[in-house]
Amino acid sequence: MRTLSVILFIAFTSAFSIFAYSSDNRFSDTDAESAGAITHQSFDEAAEEVDKLNSQAHDLIERGNLDRAGEILQITESKAQSMNYTEGIAQARAYQGMLYLHRGYYNKAIELLREIFIKYEDTDAGLTIGNLLGNAYQYNGNSKEALRIYHELLERAKREEDLKFEAALEQNVAAVYDLLGDYSSALKHYFNSLEIADSRADTSVKIVAYSNIGTLYHVLENYDNAERYLLESLELSRITNSPSDISRALNNLGILKRSLGKYDEAVDHYNESLQIAEKLGNITSPIRILFNMGNIYLDLEEYEKAEEAFQESMIQSREINLIQGEYYNNIGLGDVRKAFGEYDDAIVHFREALKIAKELSSTEMESAVLERLWMTYEDAGDYREAFTYLNLHKDFSDSLQSAEHDEAIARYETMFDLRSEREQNRLLEEKLDAQQKANSAVGISFLVIALAAFFFFFFYRKKKEHVYHLKIQNEELERLHEQVDNQKEELSQLNHTKDKLFSILAHDLRSPVSKLQSLVMLIQEDDLEEVEMSDLISQLDLQLQYSIRTLENYLSWAQSQMKGLKPVFRPVNLHVNVEEVTDMLNQLADQKQIHINNRIDEDLYVIADQNMILVILQNLISNALKFSHPDSLVTVDAEKEAGRIILSVRDKGVGITEEKQGEIFQAFNKSRQGTKNEKGTGLGLSICREFAEQLRGKIWYESTFGEGTTFYVALEDAENISAGTGFKNVTSIQEN
Repeated sequence: MRTLSVILFIAFTSAFSIFAYSSDNRFSDTDAESAGAITHQSFDEAAEEVDKLNSQAHDLIERGNLDRAGEILQITESKAQSMNYTEGIAQARAYQGMLYLHRGYYNKAIELLREIFIKYEDTDAGLTIGNLLGNAYQYNGNSKEALRIYHELLERAKREEDLKFEAALEQNVAAVYDLLGDYSSALKHYFNSLEIADSRADTSVKIVAYSNIGTLYHVLENYDNAERYLLESLELSRITNSPSDISRALNNLGILKRSLGKYDEAVDHYNESLQIAEKLGNITSPIRILFNMGNIYLDLEEYEKAEEAFQESMIQSREINLIQGEYYNNIGLGDVRKAFGEYDDAIVHFREALKIAKELSSTEMESAVLERLWMTYEDAGDYREAFTYLNLHKDFSDSLQSAEHDEAIARYETMFDLRSEREQNRLLEEKLDAQQKANSAVGISFLVIALAAFFFFFFYRKKKEHVYHLKIQNEELERLHEQVDNQKEELSQLNHTKDKLFSILAHDLRSPVSKLQSLVMLIQEDDLEEVEMSDLISQLDLQLQYSIRTLENYLSWAQSQMKGLKPVFRPVNLHVNVEEVTDMLNQLADQKQIHINNRIDEDLYVIADQNMILVILQNLISNALKFSHPDSLVTVDAEKEAGRIILSVRDKGVGITEEKQGEIFQAFNKSRQGTKNEKGTGLGLSICREFAEQLRGKIWYESTFGEGTTFYVALEDAENISAGTGFKNVTSIQEN
């Protein structure tokens, strides 16, 4: 209900196309003063002035300046009547019908437009009037009659080859099917409209079509496609610099973002749409946007702000006599009162909305209010009234279902008409084919010409074959050229990688090697205490371990990049390898008072490369030590899962920030310092991923910043492969 109410309120300006030929001129006070007086102009000059005034009135209606437009139309019709200018009268009265539509006076619009459609159907304004009449029927809930009129007009537009109106009417037919829930037919007609727009390079039609298709996908809750089409509409609107289209697209995007719960983005879109509408002098857009903002506040349970938005939207609706706005804002205010538990006040607003719905003769709008009245009385404990409105709502629901049945019949009739048209096209194609055969028979009498044509074709064919061979050779040369370019690019990348590797290697090893040299000199001088000597030897050992680990990482990474490492698969005992790495890293762990807990089963084997497993374990465990807090725990574990072994290394350290998580597996990414300012190469995790993939496995992690990180490596379970052979018959296989 919430989303439907918003879409219905904006559909007035976005769902149905009202195409009319208007100028870019704007109405001025001078025009208004002179429009009522008949001068000594020629008929053509006076007719041109009437057309100009009609166009200006149309522009003002589109911008929402309804009162001003009404004043101009009275002057325009009077002037056209005085000079007996039929086209001018028809256009002015058509725009009066459009004015009624924008104010929400659907019955008045139908009465006026039906009268002038009969009278002026054959004029140039006939299509405009008929299109507006179809819109009026649709807004009034009579989809069947709207669909009938649109199809009649569509056939006329096709006969007259009026592609502009044909595209507009295809959209209107689609919009009716859309509201009826026949989404496949809606999409079909939207597609037809876009095809025509493509043939005419008509961007304005595409803008409206994309907006409507996006709204349709929104109703279908296909939010990705909805956003794609609405953004396409917005982009084209910006390219064509059409502020009104930009404002509409932003408003519709705001409604979509609200459905997705992205309220900040929705508000941003509404605000931008509102700014554009105010610059255009559009009066109705701010009313709709205020209403939509009120619905956001309702969702967020900020009821006072919601009430303020609905009240302001209501005030502006009454100022321009926009009855639709009064209807929807009464519903919004009723929803606010109901949320506060003030059921009597809510009922007052809902009854006012019901009164307006009856004035508009809209069964759908009336049904929506009846449902709210039934539920409000039920919440208030007045079950007698609740039962009354429940029955009324049920009667309206049944009525709507019956109307939908009739509309379905109308759709099928239309489909048969289209099928008949396709059959006629098929017969026409057969007739043309027979005519072509007859022409071929006549052509036999021109045998000499045919022989000449044959020789011409023969030489042409030879020339074409020669050109074809040249083309093949050219393509081959281009392929070779592209291959050389690719090889140059690969060599350039390898050279860049080499330079980067040497640069970082020199940087990362210079400092530890210098420290080693200083330690050795102190030891050689032999003037150290025994305790100091012990500490220095410990530091020397740590520096050697770091340097060796750094070299191993760089060499492993370089080999993997050069495709020089090929895993030798065999059974590897995970528990034993973890113990080996733990022994290697014990001194580092002891310095930070961190315990490494090896929980892996002693009989657990994986199929992998021994050296690669050691490199993976060494990097993951040393990383865990590096980022763990002193006096904490690092746990190494493994579990069987779906024929694989999932190795895990878990710490309770600093965790990984969201900004860093996307790049930790990248080579040469900037390594963070550990909890004791330990440094790293920025290659360890990249190597782990390379090796895990070469071992037919994968690596991933889970991390919460400030709480710790767990790395997982999936490897092949030796038990599944060997199946009780004691690993004696396992063969190493490397895929190239």
